[in-house]
Amino acid sequence: MKKLLTLILITINFVVVAQTVSNVVFFDYNQKVIIKYNLQGSSDCETYLVKLYVSENCNNNFRELTTGVTGDIGFINPGKKMVEWTPTSSIKYNNCCFKVEVVCSFKQTAKTDNQPTYNDLPTNMALIKAGSFTMGSPASEVDRYDDETQHTVKLTYNFLMGKYEVTQGEYEALMGTNPSGFSGCDNCPVENVTWFDAIKYCNALSKKEGFAVAYNETTGDLLDANGNVTKDITKVEGYRLPTEAEWEYSCRSVETLQATSLPFSTGNNLTTSQANYDGNYPYNGNNKGTYREKTIEVGSFSPNSWGLYDMHGNVWEWCHDWKATYPNSATNPIGADRGSSRVLRGGSWSGNGGYCRSAARSNDSPSGSGYFIGFRLCRVP
Repeated sequence: MKKLLTLILITINFVVVAQTVSNVVFFDYNQKVIIKYNLQGSSDCETYLVKLYVSENCNNNFRELTTGVTGDIGFINPGKKMVEWTPTSSIKYNNCCFKVEVVCSFKQTAKTDNQPTYNDLPTNMALIKAGSFTMGSPASEVDRYDDETQHTVKLTYNFLMGKYEVTQGEYEALMGTNPSGFSGCDNCPVENVTWFDAIKYCNALSKKEGFAVAYNETTGDLLDANGNVTKDITKVEGYRLPTEAEWEYSCRSVETLQATSLPFSTGNNLTTSQANYDGNYPYNGNNKGTYREKTIEVGSFSPNSWGLYDMHGNVWEWCHDWKATYPNSATNPIGADRGSSRVLRGGSWSGNGGYCRSAARSNDSPSGSGYFIGFRLCRVP
């Protein structure tokens, strides 16, 4: 909701599912911003995380407020809540737009005795916890496309995401070949792979490690642990490509609210000291950077808050989904049943900064490839 109070525009943006936010009020008092609301709890939620953001001049460039903020910030319990912010002299108090975000982290369904515990996770994969988020980009985001319509997505299960893009060394060791155009760098991402190449790698790794394969390699259908075609992603045992929703949720670092409404996990800008893309074409008129003209070793930059590397840039990453129009909302989505092209995410060394946005979507024929296309692994533990 939006409300004008004196000269301060307050935007209350609650990102919540399965619980109710009510009785929201806000006002200025002795040159402070006060926000009050009630948070009704839910048995589905394990934690609630609250952060406050400010945009000077209300230009949609929000940044998190970490100083001068008191009250119910951070991890909280349900109940009557209040957030208070005391502005600093560097911020023009009468011309700010504020945003409060509340995110529910969903409880993981209890495991049965034959399911693996989380104590023995692969060292090259990160555990991504269940939750909900707003997928897509706001209409005001620079460089957005019409296919990025915002909608609520709920992921009710924990999953594993590869910390790194699959490398040339890993691919060649398993598949006996290296299709990469920038060959000779074992720790660089494998590229020039088709979607079918990627799912064959997933199946080969599943077989090697004793899991049921995730794919019918002819049709591309997902398979459950018994080899039956399934639309329930939680029934797929082996390694697979991430769904588009899993990919964006992981890219946005939703667990800590970092960049849930910003273009990048790094905030409003992405520099070439943070990702590998064509620095001649930075995002939103920012300063130019380096153009490396090739892939570089995975993990060369800092990870996001999930511990994932190179979610922005280096190579576009194949996702499981057929490219299609987003639904209004979805729970555990896996995309359309059929289509003509598969989704690519993340941008690459050869593209501009805008293509690296968390919401940016690309696509190609599943038999298409290029020196800027790779992939990373995903699996439900």
